[in-house]
Amino acid sequence: MRLLFLSFLVLWVVACKTVEDHSAGVSPVSSEISQELEFTIESANAGDPRAQNLLAINYLYGTEGLEEDPQSAYYWFNRSAESGNPYAMSNLGRLYRDGTGVGQDASRAKAWFLRAADAGHFQAMSNLGELFAVGEGVPRDLKQASVWYSRSVLGPFDPFIANNAAWFFSTVEDKSLLKPELAINLMLQVVSMRERYYELDTLAAAYAASGDFDNAIYMQQRALVLGYEGKADEIELGDFEDRLGVYFDRQRYVYFEN
Repeated sequence: MRLLFLSFLVLWVVACKTVEDHSAGVSPVSSEISQELEFTIESANAGDPRAQNLLAINYLYGTEGLEEDPQSAYYWFNRSAESGNPYAMSNLGRLYRDGTGVGQDASRAKAWFLRAADAGHFQAMSNLGELFAVGEGVPRDLKQASVWYSRSVLGPFDPFIANNAAWFFSTVEDKSLLKPELAINLMLQVVSMRERYYELDTLAAAYAASGDFDNAIYMQQRALVLGYEGKADEIELGDFEDRLGVYFDRQRYVYFEN
């Protein structure tokens, strides 16, 4: 037992020193550290990219006995990404996009999303769609956004990816980029799994884009009911009410303007 404790103590010190040497900073480790985290730390220091990505996630969200430490999260995501892990590449892109644990840098976010997307990571494709759609630190390009959103939904079904793509294909002003039928199909799959007010809002926009304003009105009203029940943000609910008025006027809602 004494040898096991000493072995773990050495392992923990090595893990801390590894991060400190790279100025990432380390949060205290709980005395109730799990065996899973112990194994993750050992594997991460041994160079396992998957363990490095997992350890970074634990630091990012303060789980498994670790305190939140965005700088350490950045350090481990970077190590994993440099080793070729597409999940870490996408996560690293998010940190650069949001300025979490590292200086905000949209060009680096884009570069890491592209590397992850090229490796087949569908969330990274969705993230690229968003970057181009809103012009977040990169030149706004709705056609490029359409390309990446289209690719993002070709992978295993993911409600968040589906919602982001459906919102774009329902609310883009350029009619040549509209894909209301795809958007409706995506969101019907989502709401068959669960009903969240912001996803019903997307489904309403999809129906409106297709010209089905009766269903758009019904879904928007349902979104408002769930939003008020869940005490959603008042500004967001105000936007929902504005969209409901648009649908009563038999118009589709435009978010991504030319």
